[in-house]
Amino acid sequence: TAMCLVASHGWTVRRIVLVCLSGGLATWNVARQAERLSHELRGDAPDPWVASAVLAAGALLFSVFALSRVVLPKTRWATVPGMLTYPVYLIHQNAGYVTYAAVMSWSHVPAVALLACVTFAIVVGTLLHAWVERPMAPMLRRLVSGPRPVRASPVS
Repeated sequence: TAMCLVASHGWTVRRIVLVCLSGGLATWNVARQAERLSHELRGDAPDPWVASAVLAAGALLFSVFALSRVVLPKTRWATVPGMLTYPVYLIHQNAGYVTYAAVMSWSHVPAVALLACVTFAIVVGTLLHAWVERPMAPMLRRLVSGPRPVRASPVS
């Protein structure tokens, strides 16, 4: 929300404070969650510093696109990830926990578990998009837009 405000209305002191506070809270939360996972998974979770660095890199990349005139080309390779953002968002956390724990039980390599989590989330997100979102889109569009007004036929 903070970056959306900045992108649409520009920087102000309040927005700078909001961006810094939300970034600080997000970094604190991701480090805390990594630490919690480390205890729950017997030390097999990502290092809090690495988790914070990944978050910061993602936020920086998001900021570059949100605040600049950089526009991705409208090709299939640029639009497909956009179509998958919501289904991946919906399933990534719980599917990630289950996948991470399952893969760590036999591989004991956090990088392999992370790659499995990302792959699984993208595959399931793709299936959700193809088998649920797209087929249901026309029906949902009709439900949201309501009934179409009836036009009177011209009288001759």
